[in-house]
Amino acid sequence: MLLLDPGALLDLVCREGDGHHRLREFLYRHAEARVGTCPAALGPLCEGLELGDAALDVRARVESLLQRLELLAFDAEAAQAYGRLAAELRRRVGVERAIRRQGLLCVAATALRHGWSVLTPQPSWYIGMPLVRVVGYGPGA
Repeated sequence: MLLLDPGALLDLVCREGDGHHRLREFLYRHAEARVGTCPAALGPLCEGLELGDAALDVRARVESLLQRLELLAFDAEAAQAYGRLAAELRRRVGVERAIRRQGLLCVAATALRHGWSVLTPQPSWYIGMPLVRVVGYGPGA
């Protein structure tokens, strides 16, 4: 069970570059896995659409993606997981660095609450978040 983070969603939608190809190869090799995402991961992608940064074909791909992916809820249990992760991250890296990673904390907490792994092109984004299973598909993963 793989929760696509913002970087993975961007790689999936933007059909250019190495990230897209690496992600497609990874998903092909793990075709039996359930794949989903969460609102916190979708937010940055939707922000780009609202700013008009995307062509019509990209907008259509995002809409198609939203219909096909399982959307995991950020509920009370995810909020509790967020609290544990955020507190630990603050202890490990400090308040300012933890605040800059709030969106990723929501993604990680959602994955943790549902028992899923986070699929990301940058596993280093999740350093300092204990108990979160992170799967990378980027270079060196």
